[in-house]
Amino acid sequence: MNILFLHGKLSTPETSHSALAIKTFFTAKGMTVFIPDYKPNDSSKQEIEQFLNSYIKDNNILADDTAIIGISLGGYWALNITNKKYLEMSLDDFKCILLNPALDYYDDAIYPVNDLPVTCFLNRLVAPE
Repeated sequence: MNILFLHGKLSTPETSHSALAIKTFFTAKGMTVFIPDYKPNDSSKQEIEQFLNSYIKDNNILADDTAIIGISLGGYWALNITNKKYLEMSLDDFKCILLNPALDYYDDAIYPVNDLPVTCFLNRLVAPE
């Protein structure tokens, strides 16, 4: 199984605790984990999209047994990739997992289309009374 993990805006593959935990856990189970540094603070939206598309293609990441996991801004990009690639490729065993996704970070907020295999986890912050 391939796992593509996309970190948040203020993280890198080396500084994201989530990335390190996911890599440690899934690698120990014999899975291949990819954690690209898409440099969200230094790149435009178009540059990030081009980088991720090339990274996925060059590493042959999208296969039938694939999970894309994104946290925060990485959740935006995970869903963006899923919306565009899933329907093109007709993958059978494909998962998209979003952890507190920043789906409205850019002006064009995105949401899952059709019946995509997307699971979303949100932490709800409650203000003290």
